[in-house]
Amino acid sequence: MPPNGTGIAALEMLNIMENFPLGRKDYGFGSPKALHTMIEARKSAYADMARYIGDPRPEFAGARAALKRVGNAKRKAD
Repeated sequence: MPPNGTGIAALEMLNIMENFPLGRKDYGFGSPKALHTMIEARKSAYADMARYIGDPRPEFAGARAALKRVGNAKRKAD
């Protein structure tokens, strides 16, 4: 049984954010760059959750696709 939708969204957010230097000088706690990165990661993760994970059909390919690092690295460029 796969994790619930919000768990998958949280994992996707972390995968997206690991591509950024959070905690460093420009991306320090509460900085505009860090906040922007986290907000955009949440938007992407929740959009994917609504599109793929929230689909009532019993297919879990959406969960696998949402957690692929290659897909999340592509999101970094968006």
